Amino acid sequence: MALIETNGPKALALMGVIGLLFMLVGGVTYVANANTVSNAEVTEATVLSTELGESTNTDRVGNDYYPVVYYNYTVDGQEYEGSNLRAGSGRQVGSRLWAENILEGYGEGESINVHYSPSNPSNSFVKGSMPLYPYALFGFGLLFFLPAVYMLRPYFGLIDDD
Repeated sequence: MALIETNGPKALALMGVIGLLFMLVGGVTYVANANTVSNAEVTEATVLSTELGESTNTDRVGNDYYPVVYYNYTVDGQEYEGSNLRAGSGRQVGSRLWAENILEGYGEGESINVHYSPSNPSNSFVKGSMPLYPYALFGFGLLFFLPAVYMLRPYFGLIDDD
């Protein structure tokens, strides 16, 4: 005996709620990152060093790689150091070749533009673009939400399926 009938209105409503939660997290994350990117100011920084980061991926054979660029910059006479390539939390991972190709664009001692938060200058990032995961979270939520709403429509009396 199942707790929730798998094709009943409760299961469909649960599916819709799960979809809404993913959409909400994706939307909030997008707004936070968009706010960070749009309010950021730009200053010149100097590349201190680069590093090829490596993390073990237990879901597949082989590891994930990520580029790390260490830089320093000055805001209002105060010196800061950073290593974020993109706005937001987390880091983008990929193949070794992908990460090495990104690192080729940053030589030690080279001047680069860095974006920083005027309210917290220690919060900085190099690329002024949005990460993709907020879009992915929102899209994943839609995959649950839209079918649930479509299948629940007879229970709301929106469409008479005679």
